[in-house]
Amino acid sequence: MAISLFHPMLLLILSLFFLPTLLAIPFDDCGFKSYPIKVTGVELFKEQHKASFNITVSTNKVITGGIVHLQVQYGYKTIMDHTYNLSELITCPFSPGAVVLSFRKQFPYAKEVS
Repeated sequence: MAISLFHPMLLLILSLFFLPTLLAIPFDDCGFKSYPIKVTGVELFKEQHKASFNITVSTNKVITGGIVHLQVQYGYKTIMDHTYNLSELITCPFSPGAVVLSFRKQFPYAKEVS
């Protein structure tokens, strides 16, 4: 009787496919559908005992400027609520495609935030 490796291999491939989703940080893109920039991902990490994060956005248009309203919540508690000029975060204009907005050492890091 031969042991089939198909099912374990299929499970491994499926788990690798869903792993990034399972480890992802939940976020909401609160922008209107008409906004030219869409949030596609959030990465949170510890940097010198403070929480830092990257927000990946994408666009299909040339962006010459704008504002970014960022609100970070932990449960029902708002721990950050700030509006940035887009040119403070990246060089404008920028071409269509993906861009990473970096926010460094924004608030004290706690184990629960990870």
